Amino acid sequence: MKKKWLGIGMVGLLSVALVGCGDKKEEEHKESSSSSVEQTTKSTKEETKDSKAQSGNQTTKADAAKYVATPEQLNKAFQKKNKGYQLTEVKFETENQTPVYKMEGINSSAKKEVTWVINADKMNKELQRTEENEQENKDHEVLPLKEIKTSPKQAIEIAKKNADTDMKATEWTLKVDDNTPVYSVTFQKDRKNEQNEKEITLTAKDGKVVDSESDFEAESSYDD
Repeated sequence: MKKKWLGIGMVGLLSVALVGCGDKKEEEHKESSSSSVEQTTKSTKEETKDSKAQSGNQTTKADAAKYVATPEQLNKAFQKKNKGYQLTEVKFETENQTPVYKMEGINSSAKKEVTWVINADKMNKELQRTEENEQENKDHEVLPLKEIKTSPKQAIEIAKKNADTDMKATEWTLKVDDNTPVYSVTFQKDRKNEQNEKEITLTAKDGKVVDSESDFEAESSYDD
């Protein structure tokens, strides 16, 4: 009888030991699972952080093809608030994630630069205006509006065809170069410091392409 109770006691102790061992293993499994979850969560957070950092290295530039006010429209808007000044240069670009027109003009003694915030072809408000006094304005030629036969929209279409690229136009400029009004259209991807870009220059009189730059290596085709 004593042996029987001893046997039962041993079985009981063995059961308790096994249960204890099972509890310990379950505890270790929980700790391991918890550690794994924490590690996964940490990795996910780090990946998200890296993804955001990479996203932060991108800047969205507006599609210049949607911002194509004519030289006459731009000149009218410029002279409305800058009486006595004649327009010398117009540029469309994206500044601080905002599409803007930048216009320059001169009078007999000063140069003025104006930046307009825009919504498509409608200028919403004047963002900035700077004025510089100059004794001579020989380096600034007034845009001969009557000689400009190519619109910004046409200039972008011609430039894109010549560039043979799937990149969108991000900037365009109209100014006088060597007594000739010309457009310069830039095609670029939406990444900062992106080296893969193209710039096409064409005359505003007849749309003839006169200069092409790709990846900052120029190939000029100006006639002698």
